[in-house]
Amino acid sequence: MSARCLAVCLVLAAGCAGDDGRSKDGFIADADALCGAASAQLAGLGPLRPALFEASEQRRGLERWFSGFVQTLGDNVAELRALERPEGEDGALGSALFGPRERVLSHASETLALVRANGTPVASSRGDELRAKIAAARAPAIDYGFEDCAEIG
Repeated sequence: MSARCLAVCLVLAAGCAGDDGRSKDGFIADADALCGAASAQLAGLGPLRPALFEASEQRRGLERWFSGFVQTLGDNVAELRALERPEGEDGALGSALFGPRERVLSHASETLALVRANGTPVASSRGDELRAKIAAARAPAIDYGFEDCAEIG
């Protein structure tokens, strides 16, 4: 059983076990399990190296990397949104978890579209911008109490 599948099963089982899914601590634990599984998958993509942006023959590697990143993070955001949230925490979770992750996902999706467009050069600054968005997503997640969801990849 994959780490991601195991994390999803644990989250579903925790949701059936009682009302922990409604508490902030329960939500954080469930979300961190999902984020940890997603981070393990993202780590499998390897680092986003500047060399992938520099040569046209690297275009397929760049497309594979961004495609895997977008798919994994998109699935993770959908799983997180499917979790039952603590009452009254929607605004805080939007600022701490959903908004930052969706900004990272949006940037990565835009970059993937650029990579897939024939003849469109993709500046390596897109990778730097992605890393900056990932870094900016850390602080609000940590402030809310997340551990694994404070990391993307």
